[in-house]
Amino acid sequence: MAHKSDKSGKSRNTMRRGGRSKSREIALQVLYGCEIAHDPVGPALRNMLEDPHSEGMDQDYFSQLTLGVEAEREVLDSWIGRAGAAWSMDRFSVVDHNILRLGIYELLKQPEVPHRVILNEAIELSKRFGGEESSRFVNGVMDKVANLVREEDAAPMRVWDTQES
Repeated sequence: MAHKSDKSGKSRNTMRRGGRSKSREIALQVLYGCEIAHDPVGPALRNMLEDPHSEGMDQDYFSQLTLGVEAEREVLDSWIGRAGAAWSMDRFSVVDHNILRLGIYELLKQPEVPHRVILNEAIELSKRFGGEESSRFVNGVMDKVANLVREEDAAPMRVWDTQES
């Protein structure tokens, strides 16, 4: 997964980010790599916790996101399908899919994190790691899920009820 550069030519990866932002980025890298290689997440997670490049991340948050997304993958994918129904499936790259899984997991399981922060973080990940239209796509799907969470008061979704109301 390649890093993109900003307009100044500096790698966006080298810009200073907070511990949770870095946790999201590294969780994305682990989830993406494991999906592409068809490897289990556990060993990759343990390796990343020992990797010097992971310095500065919130290790607990990284572990919670990575393991949570992996454990709830099928349910998260059903939310992606529910919210992304207007988008054709060929727009769901592996990177975009994992960004959406991370963001939706946070929307549903991290109520203390403001929705706007989660959406902005997902959009930033899509700008750094996704394709040309990824940020628009991720923004559209994440906005739809955030609205569903607000409309349904999130209680049913936090127990992973994916039935239409």
